[in-house]
Amino acid sequence: MAYFGGDGNKDPVPMGILLDLSRKITGEWKNIARCLELSEGTINHISVDQSNNVQEQIYQMLVSWKQSKGQLATYGVLSQALRQASRHDLADAMTPCHQKVAVYPEDAKLFLMIDQNRQEPASDSSKEEAFRSVLVDIARTLRTKDVRWMVFQCPQIPPSDQESIEDAVRLFDEMKRYGILSVERLEDLLGKLKLTESLSLLQDFKRRHDG
Repeated sequence: MAYFGGDGNKDPVPMGILLDLSRKITGEWKNIARCLELSEGTINHISVDQSNNVQEQIYQMLVSWKQSKGQLATYGVLSQALRQASRHDLADAMTPCHQKVAVYPEDAKLFLMIDQNRQEPASDSSKEEAFRSVLVDIARTLRTKDVRWMVFQCPQIPPSDQESIEDAVRLFDEMKRYGILSVERLEDLLGKLKLTESLSLLQDFKRRHDG
């Protein structure tokens, strides 16, 4: 799968791309982390916090980089770091072009939430793409019991549809379908669940796009 950098090397890398990239990086992630200028303290914390899950270590490393750099966490910076870590194959795939971001199959439903026939201003389209990227990341963090709790907080979804919801991706689809998917609604639900990492990502999105 290719990674598309929007309109240039200065574009920030979406969360969905980092998730897919994490699946292609193996045991050499600490070298990449150092090339991304993450501190040894951060690297050690990730290693200990996710000691039994290498793939999660890799993903958290990329997320930590994006959170620490903000809008400076760009395709160009990531591509350069990958080359420094001798992952030229992945760096070559980061070359920007004017194509939409590729998605991985299990999250494809999230990208169907956009009405392809609706014409929107470029700024709105960019905001909605960023929102979908945040949803992809949040979907990864929610446990089954979190999803079930959130389902029952959405009485707008008919009981017959509630019963078929087994994961966060389906939940977000149904919330979109019934017109109750919004930053504010998710912020409220995640706050009540005390999911601080996901809540932080959502609030960061809100500051960047609604400020």
